[in-house]
Order: sequence, then C-alpha cells, then structure tokens
Amino acid sequence: IKVVTDAKGGKHTTLVPAGKVLPGTEVVFTVEYTNIGKKPASDVVVTDPIPEHMVYVPDSAEGKGMAITFSIDGGKTWGSPDELEVRDADGTTHTAMPKDYNAIRWVLNGTLAVGGKGTVSFHAVLQ
Repeated sequence: IKVVTDAKGGKHTTLVPAGKVLPGTEVVFTVEYTNIGKKPASDVVVTDPIPEHMVYVPDSAEGKGMAITFSIDGGKTWGSPDELEVRDADGTTHTAMPKDYNAIRWVLNGTLAVGGKGTVSFHAVLQ
C-alpha cells in the first residue's frame, strides 16, 4: 500500500507490487479464483496461510459473498475471532489476538457459475 498525493493535494492509497518489504510495512495478499469446470461449483473454499513474521490486520479480510474464518493451529480448526482461544503456558485461556492467527479461510455462500471468478484478500504487517 502506498499513499499518493494527487495534483490537488488530496491523499489516497493505492496498491503497488511488493518489492523489498521492511518491518512495519502493511502488505495486501490477494487470491484470485475461477471456476474452470463444466458445472457450477458448490462448496467453494479458499484457504491462505498468513506468512511467518506477518501479523493480520484486524477486519481486513474481504471476499464478496464469503464467510470468513481464521485458524490459530495451522488450519486444523477454524472459527470467528470471538470463538478462537489461546491457552497460555500457565493453563489459562484468552481470546486469540490477530497476532495469533496463522491462516484464513473463505467459504462461498452459494455456488460459483461456470467461468465465475472472484478475489479474496487480507492485509498483514511485517514484524
């Protein structure tokens, strides 16, 4: 993400390809999907790991018509942010924080038509 100032002095953000990413830089991860089959696709699921040393930016996951869940155990279990709990070394538990998420899953509500396509995305910051 890059902040750009236009000719009138207005500022807006734009996406640029990531070259060298420094700690503290926010990166947008985008996955494109297409139904290349001969029938509408049901049970469409897109999963994407959050790369090591990256921290998910809260409320940044997007996907039109998608239910979005997260994992803190590498994709073994999935849940909404308020459902995920982390067990501390002393045995106590607390609600998982975005830094605990290590994967995101998008599940399409409905079917994807033949030739249908879309994108899902999320933002993360390099630590």
